[in-house]
Amino acid sequence: MDTLPPELKQRVCSYLTPRDLKSFRLTSTDYAAAASRYLLPRIFLLNHPDSFQEVRDIVNHPELSQQVTTLVIDVCRLKQCPRYDHWALVFAAPSPASTGNQGSVEARAITTGDIDARSERILRREKNLEQWKSYQIQARAQAKRSTEKLMLECIALAFQKCPKLRSLIIDFEPEIIEQWAPLAEKNRIACGLIEKRNHFYRDIFSSPATRTGFSHRLYWDYIRFDLWDILKPVHDVDRALESLAVLDSMYSSGSQGWTLPTTSIFRNLKHLRESLCSPDFLISIVACAPKLESLGVVDYQYDRFTASPLQSLLEKTSLKSLRACSLRCNSDGDAIARFVLRQSGTLQSFTLRHMGMLSPSSTMWTSFAARLKGQLPHLKRLKLINLTKPLAFDPTTGFPHPVEFLTPDDILQDHGHELQTGPMELENGLWEDYELRFFPQ
Repeated sequence: MDTLPPELKQRVCSYLTPRDLKSFRLTSTDYAAAASRYLLPRIFLLNHPDSFQEVRDIVNHPELSQQVTTLVIDVCRLKQCPRYDHWALVFAAPSPASTGNQGSVEARAITTGDIDARSERILRREKNLEQWKSYQIQARAQAKRSTEKLMLECIALAFQKCPKLRSLIIDFEPEIIEQWAPLAEKNRIACGLIEKRNHFYRDIFSSPATRTGFSHRLYWDYIRFDLWDILKPVHDVDRALESLAVLDSMYSSGSQGWTLPTTSIFRNLKHLRESLCSPDFLISIVACAPKLESLGVVDYQYDRFTASPLQSLLEKTSLKSLRACSLRCNSDGDAIARFVLRQSGTLQSFTLRHMGMLSPSSTMWTSFAARLKGQLPHLKRLKLINLTKPLAFDPTTGFPHPVEFLTPDDILQDHGHELQTGPMELENGLWEDYELRFFPQ
């Protein structure tokens, strides 16, 4: 190992976890140098005093600050829960008797008389009350404007101190994983942000019973940041972002009617990911990103009366450098076909997932395939989800049945391409736990 060149040592480090890297870098100064590149490329900022201090320590460190490439900002905060009984329904530890735990202290008390079961219940309630008080103290602190100011100061400090920081993830999601969510989305439960939340809120959510409540949407609120408040520190240091992901920004006060001030922070933007953003936000960013190479959009439009951010993009936008695109939406096939054809000169990878509550029309998507067939000379990777075997309703029985009418071969047929089925190569700033939401594998 000692005779390996520095490039191979760095390659070895790329396969190690952060915990393993901490031990590995203690071996020698050469290994410390090789490991530093992978030790902390991504840092997390949560609305929590310990997180503020952690970010300050990292960005002020002369070595670690040089390796940070991505900042993940979590703008979720605890909701205040003034009534204990409401809080206890989700977060309080249950009675051992109610869980069927026959080995519990209370169960032993019934048989041996060594411990008073009533006293055990009182102690448990007192512990729950202490956790509820801690929850309330933290929730009230997070609601203060001074706390929001501290978060913005940490963002500014990170961009001032970390010269390689060019990727930004703004996460508005409380990480509730619905039963109907696709497998790729459920895999996000293992993402780094969840681990950070578990770490910083461990005192409040220490009971095993709170694992359900921890990600319960009813107990998370959102800091009403204007998106420009978060982006302004990037502008102030004249940093050009290379990747930007904004998730669930419908909860941000700055996503509706959003206009982008004069800035050049998107001049080198290569990768854009957005979920539930306003049309103004999406169009403003894309218009300022001439080098955009990949685009991932999640757009839930449940009825024809709801404005669709993606629809405006599909109708108006032509991207000169787009290589990879993933759309999760229920927009009509004609609009998507027109958008894809405008990118036919560069598009190499295209993923389309139909998100409508009802099955798409077979006629619509057959026409979609016919329009694209033979028109995408550079396409190498195509994935169609919920279009290959959608549910149609049999008019005679009234029950749904699968109908197969569209496959990748319907579009790629007669092309001289080898359809790629392996995962995409992830670049700096494109982290798998977030990419799976937009580019499912």
